[in-house]
Amino acid sequence: MAVSDQNFIRRGEPWVWVTASALATLTLLAVAFLVIILANAVGFYWPDDLVRWELSDGRVLLGEVVERDDASS
Repeated sequence: MAVSDQNFIRRGEPWVWVTASALATLTLLAVAFLVIILANAVGFYWPDDLVRWELSDGRVLLGEVVERDDASS
């Protein structure tokens, strides 16, 4: 090893680079984790298509269809 290489190691610069790369990796993983959570949660909290009903007494209802009954009585 040359003298400059020994000073480089003694000053601890390799550990600074290792720490910085670990911090960058963990930050990237945390951001990716949040993006995955948000992408999955948007479908749960975002409403489906809304339907508007006008009743015979003149009232108007607005909401999501959660269940259909196709049986005709």
